[in-house]
Amino acid sequence: MLQRPPVQLAYTVADVAQAVPVWVQRFGAGPFFVLEHIALRDVVVRGEPSSLDHTSAYGWAGDVMIELVQQNCTTPSIFNDRPYGLHHTACFADDLDAELARLNALGAPTAMRAVTVTGTAYAFADTTESLGHYVEIYGEQPAIRDFYELVRSASVGWQGEEPFRRLV
Repeated sequence: MLQRPPVQLAYTVADVAQAVPVWVQRFGAGPFFVLEHIALRDVVVRGEPSSLDHTSAYGWAGDVMIELVQQNCTTPSIFNDRPYGLHHTACFADDLDAELARLNALGAPTAMRAVTVTGTAYAFADTTESLGHYVEIYGEQPAIRDFYELVRSASVGWQGEEPFRRLV
């Protein structure tokens, strides 16, 4: 179903601060870069305007980014409609809208779209029926690729120091 391989595994958690040490100790993932109360605009959930306040921690394990997501609000979203655990995989696409249209045609409707305040557009296709989780899609943008590289490069040779790193 996907044209490109996943670059991220994302898990919903009750508390990012409690989940990070578990991932560090049990799986050697990290370090984790934490963004609290991520600002978004143009949030649309299943065709309806919405808002979302969430905190995410981004770390690295093996060849993939690990994201831990904590929803901080009660607005309708794709993060509060599922139990904790694997929530989505993420991949890049040459063209976000074209990839969403392709996935929609394959029976995976758009569950959510949003734009970060820095302009990074992304969306989630609802693949829960076929895959058991959502698929997040990013259009090719240098800023998001640079962020992935920041997290990946911090993991190279990492020995467990400063596992929880707040980003502003």
